[in-house]
Amino acid sequence: MITPELVKEQNSKKFLAKCAICDGTSVKIVRLGHAFAVVCKYCLDTFSRKELELMHNMFLAFGSFFGKNTISKEETYQELKKIAAEYTQSGKDITKIENDVKNLHRAFIHGITPMQLVQGLRVLSD
Repeated sequence: MITPELVKEQNSKKFLAKCAICDGTSVKIVRLGHAFAVVCKYCLDTFSRKELELMHNMFLAFGSFFGKNTISKEETYQELKKIAAEYTQSGKDITKIENDVKNLHRAFIHGITPMQLVQGLRVLSD
């Protein structure tokens, strides 16, 4: 016989899946490389599969999500200017930005897409 003292109350919270890229909701399970991930419709429409896979792997390794530190477009632009200034100052080749994991992750958490990063670096480093 089960007594009322032994029965635990079940918590009726629903499980809400979050997007592995932007932390949004309204998600779908997709295959990214050799793994599966939960990704929202916005990210699926915005990014290519290669970009999604890159960001997913980066966020798994280093944490955070796309646009976490974004407050305004001005702040995003200022971060892009900082990255461009660092590249110009150090003499790094901007065409090799896709190999610079630290700055890619930094750009992603500030809401800068890979395309915006490459184009922005070209414009701001000239």
